[in-house]
Amino acid sequence: MTTIKRRELYYYAAFWALIFIVIPLISLPGLMSGTGRNIVFTDVLSVWANILPFLALFLVHNLLLYPLLERKKKAAYAALLAVLVLVWGLWCFALGGRPAEPQPHGGPGRMPGSNPPPAMQYAPEAERRPAPDRPEAFPDRAPDQVPFWARVPLRPEYSRFFIGLLLLGVSFGAKSVAILRQREQDIAQLERENLRRQLESLHFQINPHFFMNTMNNIQALILTDPEKAAESIEQLSDMMRITLSNGSREVVPLADEICFLQDYVALMRLRYSERVSIETVFPGETADAVVPPLAIATLMENAFKHGIRPDADSFVHLDIEITGESDRRIICRCCNSLPGEKGTAGLGIGLDNVRQRLALIYGERFSLINEPVGGQYLVRLEIPAVA
Repeated sequence: MTTIKRRELYYYAAFWALIFIVIPLISLPGLMSGTGRNIVFTDVLSVWANILPFLALFLVHNLLLYPLLERKKKAAYAALLAVLVLVWGLWCFALGGRPAEPQPHGGPGRMPGSNPPPAMQYAPEAERRPAPDRPEAFPDRAPDQVPFWARVPLRPEYSRFFIGLLLLGVSFGAKSVAILRQREQDIAQLERENLRRQLESLHFQINPHFFMNTMNNIQALILTDPEKAAESIEQLSDMMRITLSNGSREVVPLADEICFLQDYVALMRLRYSERVSIETVFPGETADAVVPPLAIATLMENAFKHGIRPDADSFVHLDIEITGESDRRIICRCCNSLPGEKGTAGLGIGLDNVRQRLALIYGERFSLINEPVGGQYLVRLEIPAVA
């Protein structure tokens, strides 16, 4: 049973418990007014006997009829609802559905269809005074000018019938709201599951792509400097450890991402000559800031892949900062040199995957701009510090 379903049952139980408590208090004046009339338990039972038909009406609608509407059987629901209203009307008007009245001295209540005790007989017509809600209370008005509510006799049968209709309407509305909230919860759950699957798919696309390039870098080092290659393998091991521990998470601490970046930059510095300038600026305190795993590292990998020419002066610069106090933001700037007029800086699956992952996690609360600016290629990423 879902949380919304349990909450719905609790609300129904509380509602009817309140009805069974309040109605006797307002129906038996001796309980509240201190008139001196003794109220015994049979008086309360009489009032409860009058409430039970309404409870039965409520249960029949909620347990038997409304499930048909949930199963898209609208015609069957409408037909059975009409039958239910007809049966309710017959009971109210034709089968003596008159409220039970307690005896003047606490005796057993008068049940539907029985004669009232002498003390509770209605007064003769000639002795009745016109009630303010009857047409005779408006002697100076024509019959068609008398308010509608004054032309309808407020007999107990009518009251019970219309209260029953009101109860059906309230029951229908409450069930509809509960079903709507349950559907919204189910849709949100499906969206979260779909988001998780999409993130996993994109993550599995990035990891092989990223580590394939890293392994190529180590392969190049093995031929030129075996000692540095061994050191690089150790750094790669640390990178793999971070990736495996954070691989299934939607976001990871920014501190973990920075550790990953430091190892990666160390590998790149070993591979490239001094003609390639590699500079990084990291925030001194990251606190509880989080980022999607490998999001910033993918920007760096993209810059090295498309913006470096080993035979010419080139650069890759990375700057990460945290701004704001109440609404903190992570701003990452990654720029690299352009390899030539027909270079492919900024292309590849890396940026596309990062953009998709950011859209799934942050919606419209992120910014990712990549464009050539002043002889260099700039990628600017801005995301909330807390997802």
